Amino acid sequence: MLAAWRGSGPDGSHFEAAAKKSGRTEHWREALHLFWEASNERVKHSQSFYVSTISAFRKGQQWQWALSLLSELVASTVEASVMIYNAGISACDRGRQWKRALSLLSQMVETKLEPTVISYSAVISACGKGRQWQWALSLLSQMVETKLEPDTIIYNAAISACEKVL
Repeated sequence: MLAAWRGSGPDGSHFEAAAKKSGRTEHWREALHLFWEASNERVKHSQSFYVSTISAFRKGQQWQWALSLLSELVASTVEASVMIYNAGISACDRGRQWKRALSLLSQMVETKLEPTVISYSAVISACGKGRQWQWALSLLSQMVETKLEPDTIIYNAAISACEKVL
């Protein structure tokens, strides 16, 4: 499949289209190959290319690859976005990596990006899976302080975090 994308041109539109398709499925290996193939072709990666690739890693429960790609992003010329961080945090949630999810949330704030309801939802969910009810409740409180309105999903994730301790 990768051979069909070779020579797609400097804009990488064919690579990006294939990455988006991979990001909607659990084909994380395909997404990884497309990402590295595009790198070898010296195609500049866009934010949506990163989001699609990280989403494929999340769906394939490959949080390690998602974090590796986020690290590469920091060293690249592509500016990090809330969507990219949310994709990474969601990968950590899926991989039950609550400490890493908290770390990514902290990095977002350090880089002057404002976490969204989606950001907090994924971190609270990850904390619940890690039986970290104190963190889940602290994050819920932090949301309210920052004027973000928790939704039913977030309240359920926080309640679930507390239930897992019992």
